[in-house]
Amino acid sequence: MIKMRYLFLIFSLTGLSKTPPTAIFVKSFDKSQGYILHIDSEERLAQFDEQRVWTTVGQEHFRYVSLISGSITQAVQFTPLLTAIFYRDLHQLIILDDRLSELTQVDFNKIEPFRDVTHIAMAGGNQLWLFDSYSKKLQKFDYFTQTYLMSRVSITESIRTMKSDTENCWILTDQNLFVFNNQGGLIKKIEMPDYSDMAIGDGFIILHNESGYFVLKDTWEQSQKIKFDKMLSGWFLLQGQTLYIYDQKTIHEFQLKF
Repeated sequence: MIKMRYLFLIFSLTGLSKTPPTAIFVKSFDKSQGYILHIDSEERLAQFDEQRVWTTVGQEHFRYVSLISGSITQAVQFTPLLTAIFYRDLHQLIILDDRLSELTQVDFNKIEPFRDVTHIAMAGGNQLWLFDSYSKKLQKFDYFTQTYLMSRVSITESIRTMKSDTENCWILTDQNLFVFNNQGGLIKKIEMPDYSDMAIGDGFIILHNESGYFVLKDTWEQSQKIKFDKMLSGWFLLQGQTLYIYDQKTIHEFQLKF
């Protein structure tokens, strides 16, 4: 009885689930080469590779290609209505609408004060999250007015990835996970060594390393490994409670339970 009470106390304090989170295989379907930005209910994709972005709206297909901007370093979306493309080599940002028409360009080489942008994430409205390796700080940047709000927290660790939703921005380093509010204030810092990537859900995030996929909920202080009924590995995308794992040819859809 004492042992059972002790275990109950542990779970109560940590907020961890007593049953392991699971990923139930749903189906697989083919895709063209490239990274995925979005999947709709009819399995239509928004994708990008080093040279282009392409998508489907209804029965129409759209594509954006720049022959003078070099290779795409990063492409991000909140929704299919806006896409941000970052060209690291030229230090330029391009914002596209839902039909991949160009809305605006930002040349960071011409903006003062100087910033060396390495990562971007959507922040809602006309704003983006930027990480500036020169100041070592997160910035919230309005790409129309070119004004910004800078966080007070410096991050000197090597950044693996940066993701966001409408409220928060997450920065995953080689040692920690930093969570910022929409004003750039640090909410929490959690020790998270050895994770390589993450995806943002509603009240939880999915993390990945060589040993598998893990879930971390807002109320937890540590992640839990996800149990798969059909284990796969590759790039991944999270939409709602659906996890998509994909390679260059195939998308595998899983339903998360936790």
